[in-house]
Amino acid sequence: MIKQVKIRCKNSGQTIMVDVGSTLAEIYEILIKEHSLNLVTDPVCAKVNNKTEGLNFRVYNAKTIEYMDITSSTGSRVYTRTLFLVLCKAIHDLYPDGSVVIDIPVSNGFFCDLKIGREVTPDDAAALRERMHEIINAGLPIERHECLTEEAIEMFEKLGEHTKVDLLKTTGKIYTIYYELDGYKDYYYGSMMTNTNQLFLFGLEPYYDGLLLRIPSIDDPSKYGPFVRQDKMFDIFREH
Repeated sequence: MIKQVKIRCKNSGQTIMVDVGSTLAEIYEILIKEHSLNLVTDPVCAKVNNKTEGLNFRVYNAKTIEYMDITSSTGSRVYTRTLFLVLCKAIHDLYPDGSVVIDIPVSNGFFCDLKIGREVTPDDAAALRERMHEIINAGLPIERHECLTEEAIEMFEKLGEHTKVDLLKTTGKIYTIYYELDGYKDYYYGSMMTNTNQLFLFGLEPYYDGLLLRIPSIDDPSKYGPFVRQDKMFDIFREH
């Protein structure tokens, strides 16, 4: 007999029984058959006992769950982080020796400092944008892995990801979670979506000497946030 556990959903106020080891995605499918969760978009993550988890998180005992869509600040961060992974995968595919730093929130998006050994051109933005669409449309699973931190350090050392190695050495954690997309491995602090086809809107365009990754608006996910040039603030960030 399969053991079941009690799950309370804060969105609907209902309590259901689910099989031990069920993922948050599987529990969501059970819930929506009978209850309305009042979400604007499909959920991108959930708070499990008030801790944010990806939808591939499995439950093994009683939990309180609140599903989050992209109109929440938590859901927007998960969506954006998943876009980062897809962009990094696209760069890895098109510019194997290239690298990118995504670190400045500006103009309702994120500035991407792309290093490919030459000046970044509009053609580069178009090629990366097309590759990202291909990855998203392919519906590729985003796999979550957990291993000993020393094993993760060894793996990223072999991949030549020295910045990630330095970061992992300072976390002080025994175990590390990393993500894999079609053979490309990367480390992020926070949860991810489970499949690339859950991404429905993004923009990528030339901006200064790099690229601007645009993300859906929290207020209206069908649109980007308004493009507002913030030249002075951007210059201060770059100087810092």
